[in-house]
Amino acid sequence: MNSFQSCLGKFLKYNSCDEEVLLVFLRELWPQIVGEELAANCSPSRLKSNRLILKVSSEAWKRELVNLNRTMVRTINDYWKVRLVEKIDVQIHSKRD
Repeated sequence: MNSFQSCLGKFLKYNSCDEEVLLVFLRELWPQIVGEELAANCSPSRLKSNRLILKVSSEAWKRELVNLNRTMVRTINDYWKVRLVEKIDVQIHSKRD
């Protein structure tokens, strides 16, 4: 997995201007990055100017993720081996979203 992450980091550096491509990879690997429990309750919605928008399932998860903001930024960037995210915003979504 380390060699995959290393190659992925290089790929992302070269494609860092295409935030839609980055978001696809982020969504696909989300459970591996943040863990199954967290991934079951939040998901990447948008990435713009190094700001990641997460959709969460409840107010309680929103509060939890706001408190974990810096840790999650570091976890995401460490996973990619590039500075992909600088800030995370959290929004509650309904089942209809």
